[in-house]
Amino acid sequence: MPACAVLSAISPAQVIVTGTLDRRLLLLQNTGGDRWMAADLSGQPHQTRTWPAWASPAIHLNAPESWLSTATFSPEALGQLSPRNFGV
Repeated sequence: MPACAVLSAISPAQVIVTGTLDRRLLLLQNTGGDRWMAADLSGQPHQTRTWPAWASPAIHLNAPESWLSTATFSPEALGQLSPRNFGV
């Protein structure tokens, strides 16, 4: 069973898994809001990730020095991070 399906079964909000195989990014939407949890599944800090140019104005990580952070995303960023656009 794909990871997204498993996480969707236990989380009522949106779940996105994206990124390269060695730097998977897990995004879990908090129920009923625009707040997210962003987890770099490699365990490396978010600030060490090579982010695309569109990400800087569209993604705000509250703890970029950590592998786990609350985050906010613009609607455009969520569209870019969607598996149908980014590929998983």
